[in-house]
Amino acid sequence: MADDKKIAALQPGQVQFHRAPDHKLVYINNIRIGMSAWDVQLALGQIDAVPSSQQTVAHVQDIMTLALTPAQAKSLMNLLNKAIATYEETFGKVEFPTQFLEPQKVFNGVGVLPVAASDNTPKK
Repeated sequence: MADDKKIAALQPGQVQFHRAPDHKLVYINNIRIGMSAWDVQLALGQIDAVPSSQQTVAHVQDIMTLALTPAQAKSLMNLLNKAIATYEETFGKVEFPTQFLEPQKVFNGVGVLPVAASDNTPKK
């Protein structure tokens, strides 16, 4: 693993990005957040069935879970905020259905959507 101090000292233009041979593009339309004392986990999935007259619940297939240090999670949040601001300046406001804005439970003041029991999400 690279030396964190050397990484922190890098200047723009001193980093080259390369795509790994096994790189994959994964589409997701559902994210659940979990956390532990050591990391923040993003369970990334696809909604593959929505409620209907024959089915009363939505089904989400988890594709992968991304585990980040809290510092990297905060960095990702900042990058996403900037990207969405740029997107909205270019294409207009991103609308989101209000029924999805409320977290299903709260842990230490942070909205946490439920994740499977095998994850490290704090339980109340």
